[in-house]
Amino acid sequence: MTTLAALQSLVAQGESETLELERSSTELRRAGDSLCATLNGEGGKVLFGVGLDGRCVGQEVANITRRVVAAMRGRYAPPAPVEMSRMEVGGGRQVIVLDAAPSRGQEAEESMSIVTTVQRVYIEFQRVQAWIRELRFFQDVKLNPRGGE
Repeated sequence: MTTLAALQSLVAQGESETLELERSSTELRRAGDSLCATLNGEGGKVLFGVGLDGRCVGQEVANITRRVVAAMRGRYAPPAPVEMSRMEVGGGRQVIVLDAAPSRGQEAEESMSIVTTVQRVYIEFQRVQAWIRELRFFQDVKLNPRGGE
């Protein structure tokens, strides 16, 4: 987005498979799911700060807002090509624009998914359990210097 007019023109097109409009970043979970879907498709944008009537009303963007949005961007596996920008709409309010490039054609041909903290903990737990099983296996193996006699 280079101008407010370009942003308003985009919003006027309405929601689609490549555009999600959200009132504020408090709707981050749903927006994250939509962004994940666009990453698996043709790419797209999620805009925070668009009113129910389609006007760019913006929102106050504090440090915590930027950190929360950045954290959501970091939940994709594999890491996602998502750019974040902000557009001033007046009165100290901004529209946050998340622009997701299509992930199709990645070398690994992997689908994007959102990995939650619970999933990360479970994955790590599984790794530790596998390591413990392997350790117990080697503790149970008795070396026989006579070749099996």
